Amino acid sequence: MREIKFRGKAVMSTEKLDVLGIEHKDGWVYGNLVMKENEPYIVGNIVEVTDEYITHDFWVQVIPETVGQYTGFKDDWDVDIYEYDIVKDPDGYLWVVLFKNGSWVLSGGEYDLEEDILEFVNWNEKGEKIDVLVVGNWFDSKELMERGKS
Repeated sequence: MREIKFRGKAVMSTEKLDVLGIEHKDGWVYGNLVMKENEPYIVGNIVEVTDEYITHDFWVQVIPETVGQYTGFKDDWDVDIYEYDIVKDPDGYLWVVLFKNGSWVLSGGEYDLEEDILEFVNWNEKGEKIDVLVVGNWFDSKELMERGKS
């Protein structure tokens, strides 16, 4: 079974996350997704559960548009690839990872690479491993996509 996890940018400040002892990367928190109406929360693992309540390691409200799911793939440096990550291919082209029509695809601004990201990230048509690197994400690094190639 593939690992299912999410990330999102916390509504609260990084300083408050630090004070609360919540692990994060520049305000990005990782874990499970729980929704309260239209408000998404990233929550930690279950600590305790009874018939009346459930307790998690932590819970953090996140900005809705920043919520992204783990693709199940890693880049050449063993970094998890999430939805909305920006990856660089061996030719220096930059792509945004998106979920479209039931599969992970790479979007390059005006056009999409309409093939499953599994084939692109792991192997090319000659059966050779392709090295892609996560270089940022759409929310913190939009300026990378304006350049198109780095």
